[in-house]
Amino acid sequence: MTENRTYTYLNPKIALMGPGCVKEIGRHAKDFGATKALTVSGR
Repeated sequence: MTENRTYTYLNPKIALMGPGCVKEIGRHAKDFGATKALTVSGR
């Protein structure tokens, strides 16, 4: 079966890393006009 789909991947302009950065996600998501965010954590 062959899929005829196209995908778009947009690189973020920023990457938040380090202790306490989770507190800033909402503000940055709003700046991008995002309604959802993907958070990746090691814990």
